[in-house]
Amino acid sequence: MTDYHFRNFHFSLSPTLHWKLTDINTGIEISSSAPQVILSDGKQKIDRLGQQEWGGVKVNRAEVADLEEQVDLITCESHANGVALTVEFSFLQHTPLFLLRLHLINQQDRDIHCAWLNLISPIAKSNLFFPAKHPRLTCFSNGWQSWSYSGTYQVSQKQRISGLVNLQKAMWHNSTTPLPNHKGQFTSDFFTVVIEQSSQSGLLAGFLSQKQQFGHAEVDLRGDPNLWLKASADDVTLPPGGELWTDWAAIQVVDFNQPDPLEAYLQVATKVNHVRLQQGIPIGWCSWYQYFTNITPATLIANTHLLREMKSELPIGLVQIDDGFEHAVGEWLAFKSAFPNGLEPVTKEIRDSEFTPGLWLAPFIVHPASNRYKFHREMLLKTWTGKLVDAGWNWSGFNTGLDMTHPGAQEYVRQVIDTAVHHWGFPYLKLDFLYAGCLPGKYTDPTLTRAQVYDRAMRLIRETAGKDTFLLGCGAPIGGSIGHVDAMRIGTDVSHYWKPKYKGIELLFPREPNIPSVSSSLQNTVSRAWLHKRWWLNDPDCLLLRSQQN
Repeated sequence: MTDYHFRNFHFSLSPTLHWKLTDINTGIEISSSAPQVILSDGKQKIDRLGQQEWGGVKVNRAEVADLEEQVDLITCESHANGVALTVEFSFLQHTPLFLLRLHLINQQDRDIHCAWLNLISPIAKSNLFFPAKHPRLTCFSNGWQSWSYSGTYQVSQKQRISGLVNLQKAMWHNSTTPLPNHKGQFTSDFFTVVIEQSSQSGLLAGFLSQKQQFGHAEVDLRGDPNLWLKASADDVTLPPGGELWTDWAAIQVVDFNQPDPLEAYLQVATKVNHVRLQQGIPIGWCSWYQYFTNITPATLIANTHLLREMKSELPIGLVQIDDGFEHAVGEWLAFKSAFPNGLEPVTKEIRDSEFTPGLWLAPFIVHPASNRYKFHREMLLKTWTGKLVDAGWNWSGFNTGLDMTHPGAQEYVRQVIDTAVHHWGFPYLKLDFLYAGCLPGKYTDPTLTRAQVYDRAMRLIRETAGKDTFLLGCGAPIGGSIGHVDAMRIGTDVSHYWKPKYKGIELLFPREPNIPSVSSSLQNTVSRAWLHKRWWLNDPDCLLLRSQQN
């Protein structure tokens, strides 16, 4: 083993790339076997890289572009089976984070497929150590997207999983993140925190971004604790000479006695994702919870006039038109018969009343009633067997998603955003059901992972809308949305009800973690409150104040 010392870390590295990281101040340790790359033929695993001898170990101080600073860098290389694999361990100069990433190059004369990149795996029976005599461990699990349940679990608990998996799995769960079914076993998308309660110290493990792959952590607190950190490469095709980086993985030892215990991780992720925080927080009225899809120009204008009369009593600056104006979900440039003149007359009335017009759109999801579904199937994402992908049940039907690597789908989304912002006059867009832009399937461009597809799709939206358009993300992958949206829904929809109900029936869904309700919304609002003004402005959904209904 070779020992290195950086700031508060002691790092040991073996010739086989087994490593151990110790925080000198707390005694907390994490260890791992060598990082592994799992190749496939596009259908099943065929090879595993990482068990071989490593060479070319270099230690230097270097400028890393996406970290925007000089770092202490340990680089190790391996060449096996026609694949070049580089591992970079990094220590920041001014921030107590340990970083790790992989770089893969196909040196064969044929395509290869990459299934997984495993950055942290146990060597033996345990790879986490806390110096407490009898550690009392809990695990924070972050949900896949805005509506997915997030919270802290004890070893005696099971992870909360929806009972509506067959109907809604595509909506609430990342397809490559396992769903554990045993007490003490948990998964967490993007990052996790394992906490030792008696000392109020812990270990954060996760990724700084999800621009390259959607990654997750797996934690087993039964007996001796273990942690895995994995990035799904979605069986992506690497042509000869093709390469693939992982996002930076990060380890931070956390002291929950401090007022801002996750500050180091949050700040570096903010920098890596080029977050630009808006100064003001939009406060406004939304049509959804009173009218749902039953809106008309007359209703919207009447409410706008009422809000204008109440301006001295209500600090409202935004009027948002929600779902119900479009011909069908997925067909955004055609209107319901209730809107014979489109949205521009309503937008003008909102502006004339000195409010900012806002509009709800779901740019990536497609309902069977839409013309996009009926007549433009070349734009829709298919499975490997040729069926349309499942985007979950909503609007009384099974939806599908756009293939955002198809030029026609890209042009359509560009046209929708351009029309909404620059022709209809909406400087504020609520973008909903964004997970539908990165569903698993057979993409037109097989060389992109789902995270890369989503990153490019969101960049297309931002470039089209312009930097001054306020974008609110909803139903959106947490890690992949950082830097793309100005505000982010952090929980389920609120509702008229405390517990989840469907068409007024509560008994069917007493503990559903993701269905709209006040209790579910509050759960995630509390669990993710600390993201506010870090990665975006938090959106906990609406406050309902009225004298009618529940």
